Amino acid sequence: MRRNGEDDGGQRLAAERRNRIYDIALRTRFVSVSELAKSLGVVENTIRRDLDVLHTEGKLVRSHGGAVLKERGMPVPRYAETRDTHLQEKSWIGRAAARHVPRSGLIYVNSGSTTYQMALRMPADGVAEVVTNSLEIALLLSERGVGVHVLGGKVNSESSSTTPSDGESALDRFYWDVAFVGVEALDVERGITSSYIGREYETGVLARSRMRIALCDSSKFGRVTNSVIAPISDIDLIISDTGLGSETVSRLKAAGVEVELAGPEGEDG
Repeated sequence: MRRNGEDDGGQRLAAERRNRIYDIALRTRFVSVSELAKSLGVVENTIRRDLDVLHTEGKLVRSHGGAVLKERGMPVPRYAETRDTHLQEKSWIGRAAARHVPRSGLIYVNSGSTTYQMALRMPADGVAEVVTNSLEIALLLSERGVGVHVLGGKVNSESSSTTPSDGESALDRFYWDVAFVGVEALDVERGITSSYIGREYETGVLARSRMRIALCDSSKFGRVTNSVIAPISDIDLIISDTGLGSETVSRLKAAGVEVELAGPEGEDG
């Protein structure tokens, strides 16, 4: 039996390989199993499994002998199906994001499994006050002595979050020093989208923030779903994991967005 570290390393290599495949598909629109196997130095069955994963993630569509680029992402899985996936990558991103929390002022943190990982790593004192729509994050931080304000509104039991009943009017009394927004779908051309109708109020959050940081693990890039939150140009910094392909990083930087890639301790880039 392999050790956990070796298992983790194998998962990371697989994630990096799938991102390389997706980068190739962005350029060529079609990828071949046999050609990918030769260029990446793996057997064809490994490539077929990678393409199946990319198909499930909504990035490619499987076809005979390979896959084609999907122009519009498949529906994003429900929160309950994704909150415990890619936890290692989310913990890396959360650690990196916590370093950007100011020691004073007011920050916004939205609900999500990646922002929760950030909250776990925030210091217990000497930090800015927090406004959040996440009941889980509010309880976690308040128990540690952090000042927390919860946006009131309709409660979503699946994600333990609230949607402001008054939409953007509920935000009129806030300006944030930093907004930390975990996203479920991010595409360079189509921007940040959400499967939750009513999440559009976060457009106003970003407009009222001096610094806007998106937290997004590499599996969520290339996805597009129903509700538009913001274009890429509304984001100052994207924190992802080291599995994000270099082609995607280059396209984000070309769009004027800073990119920080988080990995195991000491390997952030």
